[in-house]
Amino acid sequence: MAEVFAINIEENISEDMYKEFLNTVSQKRKEKIGKYKFQVDAKRSLFASLLVRYIACCKMNVRNENIMFNNNIYGKPYLYGVEDQHFNISHSGKWVVCGWSTREIGVDVEVVDSIDLDIAKKFFCESEYLSILNTNTEERNDLFFDFWTLKESYIKYKGCGFFTPINSFKFDLKLGKVAIKSNDNRKPLFYRVKLDERHKLALCTEDTEFKGIIYISPNTIWEKLCK
Repeated sequence: MAEVFAINIEENISEDMYKEFLNTVSQKRKEKIGKYKFQVDAKRSLFASLLVRYIACCKMNVRNENIMFNNNIYGKPYLYGVEDQHFNISHSGKWVVCGWSTREIGVDVEVVDSIDLDIAKKFFCESEYLSILNTNTEERNDLFFDFWTLKESYIKYKGCGFFTPINSFKFDLKLGKVAIKSNDNRKPLFYRVKLDERHKLALCTEDTEFKGIIYISPNTIWEKLCK
């Protein structure tokens, strides 16, 4: 069963809690967090790590200090020494999300904002671009980000980053269904969620069941990792 865990980084936390959280992540992550110019980027990086660690502790009944990570040759992180637990992180705006499954998984969340149609023309397949172009002006942003999040989630599911060009596969979203055309023999399933009025999420996984969004608070993570 696939799940997506989500945390709102705009929830207030004390300075002491923030410092305690920093002590639960790896030294490498702590150094990365310290290099960010803007606090919001530092919080996204911190909560991305915290969310994975919290879920791993709950799912596998392990202590935080025993969790180890590695990266594949394209940079996709995974749990070292664990074969049947897969995760993927995404963040945008006020949300950090983590997709989790016993199978390969990819997730993407985006803030729905104004778009530049030239981006769709340049990077999307022609049929996708024309779908956006032929949509009512007020609905174009939504459709653009439907395609964008689906494409990102698929690339992240494959675990090879932008070594897979986003115009090398295409989606058909007619009648509200998601159909993908690609050269990959694997045909994963796609799930779409609107986190709120400004954030869209897409999940790509081989799981035939999606449990939905599980919202996690900073206090819940603190109770698990810091007490």
